[in-house]
Amino acid sequence: MPRVTPLGWALVAAIVATVLLALVAPGAALVAAVVLALIAMAAAADGFTRNAGWFDVGTASDRKREALSHRLKLGRRRWENTAPDHADEPADVIWARERERRGLR
Repeated sequence: MPRVTPLGWALVAAIVATVLLALVAPGAALVAAVVLALIAMAAAADGFTRNAGWFDVGTASDRKREALSHRLKLGRRRWENTAPDHADEPADVIWARERERRGLR
């Protein structure tokens, strides 16, 4: 059974305090509700940072590098690096030239 974290206990205590204050003193319950909202946002932020790999720039760069190298290993090592003959060349002509270059025709 998972244990409740200290942040979870603080959240439970804030909920109980807010409910009790709402019954006794509605004005003070408003302050407790703001504190409850802050604790809830802190708990959400703590939950998001558990898997910080998605937010880590270095890890994301490594993931992109691996994906690109995997694509290049699948036969896409020779990229077309010449400009089209004309700027307004039709797409069909470009695709026909690319099929010839790859030997698909």
